[in-house]
Amino acid sequence: MYQVAEQVMKGCKWANNSEKLFDRLIDREIKRLGKGQSSRIDKDDLKELKHLQKVSRMAKIKHTFYIVQTAISNTPQGGISALEVTLSS
Repeated sequence: MYQVAEQVMKGCKWANNSEKLFDRLIDREIKRLGKGQSSRIDKDDLKELKHLQKVSRMAKIKHTFYIVQTAISNTPQGGISALEVTLSS
């Protein structure tokens, strides 16, 4: 559970700087393709990712993160309160 929460916290840091996020995604994709590896972009392509980067400069971006972990429920016994403490720290 804590590893998943840490991933969300990293995502929150990237979400605060969309330009840097897109730069990182584009750079990683170019490097992958340069090595002959398959693309990690499931929908559209690198050109569309660059277009979205341009659009993001003019638009307000809203990010939503969901933590999905099997065997955890939203009950006091399910561990959600411990997760909330981790995210608020």
